[in-house]
Amino acid sequence: MTEARMGFFPIVGGEDVTVAQAGAFVVGAKNDLDLRQGGAQIIGAGKDMEITQGGGWVIGAGNRVTVDQGGALVAAGRKVDLSRSYVGLALGKDVSIDAESKLVLGSSQSLAVGLVVGFLGSLLVSLFRRKST
Repeated sequence: MTEARMGFFPIVGGEDVTVAQAGAFVVGAKNDLDLRQGGAQIIGAGKDMEITQGGGWVIGAGNRVTVDQGGALVAAGRKVDLSRSYVGLALGKDVSIDAESKLVLGSSQSLAVGLVVGFLGSLLVSLFRRKST
C-alpha cells in the first residue's frame, strides 16, 4: 500500500494507492486507488478508483470509477458512478449520475461530436490539399 498525505508529490504510484489531502501531477495504481480531498492532472487505476472531494483532468480505471463531490474533465472506466460531481466527458459501458451531478457529454454524445469533428477535419484537409496542388 502506497500512501501520499498532506503535500504535493510529482508522481505517486504502487499496487494499491491512497492519496489524502494531497496533490500530484500523476497518480497511478496497479490495483485500487483511493483519493480523498486531493487531486492530480492524470489519475489511473488498474481495477477500481474512488474519489471523494477531489478530482483531476483525466481519470480512468480498468473497472469502476466512483466520484463523490469531485470532478474531472474526462472520466473513463467500465462503470462510472457520479454523485454530486462535475464531469466534462464520461466514457464507460455503464455511466450513472445522480440528480445533483453535472455531465457535459455522455458516451453517445461524445461519439456524435467525434464523428462531426472527424468529418469536418477530413473536409478541411481535402480542401487545403486541393488549393496547394
